[in-house]
Amino acid sequence: MNNCLFLTTLTSPIYAILNEHLSSFQLHKRWKTPLSCKINEYIDDIVYNNGTLALIMKASSNNAVIFDLQSSKTLDRLWIFPMDINKSWFQQTIRCCSLKYDEWLVIEGNTSRLFHILTNGKVKATEK
Repeated sequence: MNNCLFLTTLTSPIYAILNEHLSSFQLHKRWKTPLSCKINEYIDDIVYNNGTLALIMKASSNNAVIFDLQSSKTLDRLWIFPMDINKSWFQQTIRCCSLKYDEWLVIEGNTSRLFHILTNGKVKATEK
């Protein structure tokens, strides 16, 4: 899916835009809630790597933050990891990036806290 762009907004589901000819974009697939996330959740960050989508999501009901790894083709959940972060609405965004061996790095903006997450959803290390 290297020719696909995944988009989301605060009020919309995940969209997959397929670019087959490098000159035009067309809507390939649209996932609606609750496939992408629940009604009371929003996606703070979305990153594609090797057939997966890493979603950093916040629940508006309790300010909990979760790391959700899903298949990029079906949005089936592979695993979920509750983050040890309570995010307020005014807090900086939480970002993630992919590392080697399908591992992930999550950066919490306010405290610069780092989470190194392994391919199985377990935390290898955290740094404050």
